[in-house]
Amino acid sequence: MPDSGNIKFGFGRVDITPPLECPLVGYAQRVSLGATAVLDRLFATASIVQDGGGVTIALVSLDLCVLESPVADALRQSLAAKFNLPVSSVWLCCSHTHSGPHAQLAEISRGFAANIPQLGGEDPLPVQLDYGAFLKVRLEQLLMSAFEDLQSVTVHSRELNLELGYNRRVPQPDGSVKHCWNPVEFPDREPQPAADKCVSLVEFRSTHSNRQVLWVSAGVHPVVLGKGSSVISADWPGAMRARLEALNPGLRVQFFQGASGEIHPWEATQTDPAAVTRVGDAFAYPIHLARRILQSLAPGAPVIGQCTEWLSSGGRTIAVDLVRLGPLTLVALPLEWFASASERLRSRCQAPIFLSTMSNGWEAYWPDADAFAQGGYEVDIARRCGRSPDDSDRIEQIIEQFCVGLTSVNDR
Repeated sequence: MPDSGNIKFGFGRVDITPPLECPLVGYAQRVSLGATAVLDRLFATASIVQDGGGVTIALVSLDLCVLESPVADALRQSLAAKFNLPVSSVWLCCSHTHSGPHAQLAEISRGFAANIPQLGGEDPLPVQLDYGAFLKVRLEQLLMSAFEDLQSVTVHSRELNLELGYNRRVPQPDGSVKHCWNPVEFPDREPQPAADKCVSLVEFRSTHSNRQVLWVSAGVHPVVLGKGSSVISADWPGAMRARLEALNPGLRVQFFQGASGEIHPWEATQTDPAAVTRVGDAFAYPIHLARRILQSLAPGAPVIGQCTEWLSSGGRTIAVDLVRLGPLTLVALPLEWFASASERLRSRCQAPIFLSTMSNGWEAYWPDADAFAQGGYEVDIARRCGRSPDDSDRIEQIIEQFCVGLTSVNDR
């Protein structure tokens, strides 16, 4: 009988930096649409996790703002077919940097996002067919190298709280909200810290080399650079990754965006490129110290179980992809979830949760019921997409049921 506790792990990374003058995505009113310089290069990073029973998952992190759902579906199907995996075993997880290109594929219509302000509103961005085709080839190369890298590992994890983001939605006496896009330009709006301060860490350590791979999930928008910036950048997650790898020879870092729908870093939407490093370092140094006390998972614990649950909203069917890795629950959501919801979920679940939003597609904002009552920019977009106030609670229930074992663990 296979040893389901014997975890094998493969890693890969490829450069996906677009050419200069490519349109940047993330702000509806960007001062300069085309990129004029490269502050730091963009990457796609892949982890292959395989248990002793032959179950395999491929998690790919991309330094991109979003992959529209039809594009993500097409890429996942292509990669799954090429590597003989179920589609649900291939995750494409965007960091949500607002200083990267908009990936498109020639065979996919971009009408899906024509009315979403972050992607150009009523004046949609030009389709970047060449970049989408380039990305597809790069992802195939990436997974090939990651599969060739498979080796036995031990698994370690920990959660820590870092107060490095704030709630940009500031409640008003009349029950509405005003937005604090950054505390410098809006000093009268006194934002509060993020509800969910959890940073989740999972580390895979090779049993026969000094190679380690650290997964980091944190729910803070990568918007250190604002609409006045015209440089290509992975924003603070890229700076965090670079600093951690410089501090720890042999370490490679893979980032996943947590629940950040309403959360900004304390330095946000400005044009000073040095701020990217400052915010990245603010994340990197506490994580660097926390690695000393990561907790080892028992050798028999990291059995991989998968489940995909489906949720209908606004005429669309949304996949909630779930993976169990020992006591950890990995969650992929194709949307911008609110930190208020993820904090509530963590308080109800006993097992640790590793969140990856902006993953396997993009279905815009999913505010919770309290945010719906307040209104605001995110709620306007959610209503336009057919969301309802109880949709976020339905997601919480799906994840909670999986965490406590009420959902069958299988790949549907």
